[in-house]
Amino acid sequence: LTRKNRYPVPLIADCFDRLAGARYFSKLELKQGYYQVRIAEGDEEKTACVI
Repeated sequence: LTRKNRYPVPLIADCFDRLAGARYFSKLELKQGYYQVRIAEGDEEKTACVI
């Protein structure tokens, strides 16, 4: 049994298209903070990071 990926990794070309004409860009460093976010027990499988 496999679950369908609800949030597939976007194509890089689609990402660039979405950024076209943008005035501001930002970057977040989540490496150190990833394990600092509290998640209710039993909800771990509901989390995801989309880059």
